[in-house]
Amino acid sequence: MSMWKELLRTEADFQRLLLTTSSLNEIVKNTKLTESVTSIFITEKTMYRI
Repeated sequence: MSMWKELLRTEADFQRLLLTTSSLNEIVKNTKLTESVTSIFITEKTMYRI
């Protein structure tokens, strides 16, 4: 019985770890996207200035 509890707890930790990792990946993706949009915006403003 205690082995099952241990397994379930490990599984829950594993799921939490997966969730955290995917959340981090999403944040990184969104950050990269924001940086690209910002750099495009800056480039366009510079082009308009020229």
